[in-house]
Amino acid sequence: MNTETKTKREVTPKLVCNITGSSRVTNQKYLSAKAQKKNTDVETFLQYYVSKDTLRQLKAGRSVTDIRSDYPDAPSTDMSAEWLAKCLNLNGKSGPSGPHRPSPISAPQSKQLSPEVEKLVQAVQEREVALQ
Repeated sequence: MNTETKTKREVTPKLVCNITGSSRVTNQKYLSAKAQKKNTDVETFLQYYVSKDTLRQLKAGRSVTDIRSDYPDAPSTDMSAEWLAKCLNLNGKSGPSGPHRPSPISAPQSKQLSPEVEKLVQAVQEREVALQ
């Protein structure tokens, strides 16, 4: 076997949930597509990534502390309300999925959070105040 003809394999990227620490295998094409869909770069998308299950729990009203209590290996970094708002904005479905994209003419020009995300951010801020 000729070792010179072998190509070096690329490392398979992993998505790591910033709240629970759970990870899953992904690929660069998927990461690039998600980042492009959210109008951001891959590094920013990875900074704010949370798993689908974690996102569902956040939208159901559970706090970050409550969610982390279910995961013994969860990171212990503090999450600000601003981080959480951006996290909720960059994760999950927020518009058409698949090949259908809105035309630039009909796309909203302002970057406002949806009422659901605003409500979640307010709830998190109220919990943070109550815990202090």
